Amino acid sequence: MIKSLINLPIAFAQSLFSRFQKILQWFTIKLKQPAHSATLSVRGLVYSSLVALAVFTAFFIAGPAELASRSNTALSGQIAGIAFAGMIFCLFVLPLALKGFYDEHEWTVGKQIIQNLLIVLLTGGAIIFFLNLSRPGAATLLAGVLLISVLPILILSFSLETFFSRKFETNAASIMNSISGQGVVSAENPLNVLVFKTGNEKLSLVPNQLIYVKTGENQSEFFYQNFFGVESTVLPVSEKLVNEELKSHPQFKKFHPEYFVNINGIKNVSGTARGYEIGIAKVNHVVKVSRKYKKGLEQL
Repeated sequence: MIKSLINLPIAFAQSLFSRFQKILQWFTIKLKQPAHSATLSVRGLVYSSLVALAVFTAFFIAGPAELASRSNTALSGQIAGIAFAGMIFCLFVLPLALKGFYDEHEWTVGKQIIQNLLIVLLTGGAIIFFLNLSRPGAATLLAGVLLISVLPILILSFSLETFFSRKFETNAASIMNSISGQGVVSAENPLNVLVFKTGNEKLSLVPNQLIYVKTGENQSEFFYQNFFGVESTVLPVSEKLVNEELKSHPQFKKFHPEYFVNINGIKNVSGTARGYEIGIAKVNHVVKVSRKYKKGLEQL
């Protein structure tokens, strides 16, 4: 009996620890999930405007008591301008300076949360500095604002991940049905040979032999079907020359800055919160569709 009573709190502690581990594991997985980036986009401008409007309304209706002597409308407008500038800095300036971190194809929920916390930190700090509020306790005030914002940011980030996941998963299924019903896409003369040539190197292919091309600044890698399976060839051919050769063949579409894909070779289209991913038949490769080319895929 005594032993059971002693073991009871131990069992309870173990149960709590096990639940905590599961929550932590779920949270870690969530942070790595794809997310839809608003950086360097029209959506980013819309978000910036909405945040500025919300800040203006909040300060106009319920500004701090210390500001009662100032012109409410003008001051609220100035604070909204600071909020807008902070959003623009985080959504447009930083992504240009830190391209690796802000790569839309690698954007995750964790990065989204970091970005939102950074927006609160920079914008809140700028507003507090501008208003000269509680100078001795400015750091404490900013820390309090940041702490209060954590839960809403987590809820917003997880909710947007769920929303965009469902949206793109549904759209991806519709796109795949459309592609499956099209049959083989080709130019008027499907045997018109593609020729990629530079110096002494040359690659000639019947259009639908070519599965996809990965282009670079000074060279491109061609993946194509022949009698022995799939082969690849690297040539010192620029993206511009590849585009020039493929532009008269409607089956070749660009879904990423570095890829031209033969739509006849699309095996599947899947959706995540980040957007669309294209699985290419005959090769174990996935192309992440860039925001710029998303509409082109949806219109297939």
